[in-house]
Amino acid sequence: MDLELVSVDGGDKYAITASSVLIGRDASNDITIAKDLLSRCHAKLSLAEDEWLLEDLDSTNGTSVNNRQITRPTKVKAGDVIKFGEMAYYLKNASGDERTIVASRLPQKELTGGSVVVDEESDGDVTSFQQSYQLPSGWTNVEKSPAYTQESIDKLIKRTITSKQLNPDVVLVFYINQARPLVYGISAKKAESFWSIGRGQDVKVKVDDPSISTQHARLIYKAGVWSLEDVGSTNGLRVDEEACAKVVLKDQSVVTLGRVDMVFRKLQ
Repeated sequence: MDLELVSVDGGDKYAITASSVLIGRDASNDITIAKDLLSRCHAKLSLAEDEWLLEDLDSTNGTSVNNRQITRPTKVKAGDVIKFGEMAYYLKNASGDERTIVASRLPQKELTGGSVVVDEESDGDVTSFQQSYQLPSGWTNVEKSPAYTQESIDKLIKRTITSKQLNPDVVLVFYINQARPLVYGISAKKAESFWSIGRGQDVKVKVDDPSISTQHARLIYKAGVWSLEDVGSTNGLRVDEEACAKVVLKDQSVVTLGRVDMVFRKLQ
């Protein structure tokens, strides 16, 4: 079974096609990760009797599997999160069978600035807009305000939505991949509508983080009320650290999906 080693923050991806693979900072390794916290030859991944084993090679900063540091060859499989020093990756089947990663295995995201390239989508009775640009000056300080102030949210909306003369009913702001905010403006053109949220290709609102299930939740508009409902996801929904199956959304509501915070802003 071929595997891939994929950064939990997106971007880096390494194919594992040999039965024995050396991983480290030096270019002589099979997989070279040029990060200072990795040793020159950091770890070894090998296939033995149809099982993958991960071994730390006396690295300076250690190797862990699902947040547990290893001191001997350890069995790993698709869905496990591996950290080389502070660099976190997860194992994925190269065949495309991508599993949702249990959120407790993943490192917490760091709230830093960034941008994401997205586009506009229109679908009959439902119009949703995705816009994202370089963050406004000072936005990186959001980590000091876990409540996500209305002022900060409105600056982002003005930069990404209203500056394009879009006029959605509500805006969803997701903090993924080191808190690059993904902004969706959504308008309901029916008295009853819903939008699927997840990591899959066929959802209306795509949130590409390994803690998000392919079909994770459903945003519902009915009789003037907005709500968010879990649809059997792996990591669920939480409000104030309490798990919930469904939550009625009010302006400035914050809901956590997996490890991703979503802020709901009602404009209309």
